[in-house]
Amino acid sequence: MRITTLGTSDTMLNYILNAESKDYNLSQEAASGLKVSKPSDDPSATKSLVNIKTQLSQLNGYLDNMSTSQNELNVLDDSMSSLTDLVSNTTGLTTQAANGTYSNSDMDNINVQVNQAIQSVADLANTQYNGTYIFSGTAVGTKAYNVATDATGKITGLTYNGTPSTGDYQRYTNISDGVNVAINTTGDQVFGSYSQAPPVTNATQPTDAAGVTLNTTTDPSGNLITTTVTTVRNGDGTTTVTTGTGTGLMGTLVGLSNSLAGHNQTAVSKCLDGLNSSLDTVSVTRTKFASVSNKFELTQNSVNSTVTQLTSSKSDLEDADLSQVLSDLTAQQTALNATYSVTSSLLAGKSLLDYM
Repeated sequence: MRITTLGTSDTMLNYILNAESKDYNLSQEAASGLKVSKPSDDPSATKSLVNIKTQLSQLNGYLDNMSTSQNELNVLDDSMSSLTDLVSNTTGLTTQAANGTYSNSDMDNINVQVNQAIQSVADLANTQYNGTYIFSGTAVGTKAYNVATDATGKITGLTYNGTPSTGDYQRYTNISDGVNVAINTTGDQVFGSYSQAPPVTNATQPTDAAGVTLNTTTDPSGNLITTTVTTVRNGDGTTTVTTGTGTGLMGTLVGLSNSLAGHNQTAVSKCLDGLNSSLDTVSVTRTKFASVSNKFELTQNSVNSTVTQLTSSKSDLEDADLSQVLSDLTAQQTALNATYSVTSSLLAGKSLLDYM
């Protein structure tokens, strides 16, 4: 069999192309740090990598959801902590004012503090996190409460504007496949509301007595309703009657303020039950969402463990062993240079024309 110069050239050229291809692939692997950078590198590994990356994307989404929601829950808990302090302090002041030894001046001074507490409660009810009114139910872009005041600055209305607790008010966060957790409550559940009817002026009747009366009842759902009636005898022989009705903490606080303003210690005493009930409501709310935070923590630990395992599997499939790759690259470059040298020597041989 004769070996022609063309045959030798083709053979050596194939050797060179194969060697250059291996050198290129190893160079790319060394530069990227990846042994699988395109599907053709390892179809089986590529399929596994796609599945792993999909799972990691989902799991990291769950972690982001829980992190964002936990931040909101922290804001909610801080609000409940401040509310607990306000109600506890007001309960102490109310107990003092109801003991029968305080003068009208003392009750007026306490009322100043109660009115400050009402404003603080209204501010807490309109707490925002990341542009979201956290006590507005699903109406997160709507301010939870409108606060109305009279010419003297006294609050005459605390109207809840969010999704009512009787409706579809809950917001959920997705923490795992098919698992959604509620992360909010509503203002009407925690704070209640208050509204005041326009004053009514009538001719004074013999039975009309100036002052404040306070009554409390509960609705069918067990919510406390506080009604205060303020009667003023005018110098022109008329009587002005103002009626205010509220629920929950806000109803109790405004009723307390009206009772203090009317120096009615009996009415003031009636407010203590409402304040204690409100403290219970706040405590139940904090406990409820503390359990949600604990659920987040346990779930985050589990998800982080899975993420670590998947990341390790992904690395095993995808990441190159750089020390081995660099060693192979050096050997391949040496082999390629040797191929160049041998090919050059072979192709430099004499042909038949050199002897003619």
